[in-house]
Amino acid sequence: MAAIDNVSEQLFPMKVYHGTSKEAAASIMKDGFLTNNSSLGDGVYVTPHPHVAVGYSKHGGSVVEAMLHPKNFITGSSQDGPLPMHDARLDGSIYVVTDPSALTPVESNPNYLSKYAKPKH
Repeated sequence: MAAIDNVSEQLFPMKVYHGTSKEAAASIMKDGFLTNNSSLGDGVYVTPHPHVAVGYSKHGGSVVEAMLHPKNFITGSSQDGPLPMHDARLDGSIYVVTDPSALTPVESNPNYLSKYAKPKH
């Protein structure tokens, strides 16, 4: 069951990362984030871990660094059933941000790919 997280003021604003293509990163830096629908529901998917974002960047893509500052933060999964009103939630190591205005893009950095990529064996 989803729960309201009362530590929001202690956690946020928080630096988060979003892995994507170079084209999408350029669009985010110009126009801000847009929501999309995927396995965790509608929203922008970000993580506090750069290496996780690198895993979501498209081949030759980029990682967008952003600040997350939600008004209503909860923990839980959309698989738990109906969720209370929120503009961001923690689902494992991924934050699902349902209100893109809760994210402020800081920079697009393709160098994260080489810095945080897993070494090939």
